Amino acid sequence: MKVVFEHYHHGNERSWWPVMREARAAGQLGTHAMFARALFGDVPGEEAGWPLILGATVCRILDDSGEELAKGYAFCSVNDQFCKRTGRGIAEERAWQALEQFWEAVADSATAP
Repeated sequence: MKVVFEHYHHGNERSWWPVMREARAAGQLGTHAMFARALFGDVPGEEAGWPLILGATVCRILDDSGEELAKGYAFCSVNDQFCKRTGRGIAEERAWQALEQFWEAVADSATAP
């Protein structure tokens, strides 16, 4: 297996906006109230949340053929101290958790009557 990282920074907001939507759909947006409030409801317009996010990291776990098996996401808000190592660690941990959940679901479906 191979682990690959992608980084999105504050100067390139539009490129990470879809990443925020993906992370929300995957249940990996986190519990940071600022994200949910600014990006998905309480503040009008998508642009309202942009100044609140400094960056995003996406971790992809690939199989030997390059097929994506799982993704993990991490976000850096204006309240966080930017650290690439921390973002990578959070995103990678979430990707491995997502892969584990996938395999558990496969195992459960195989044993279901």
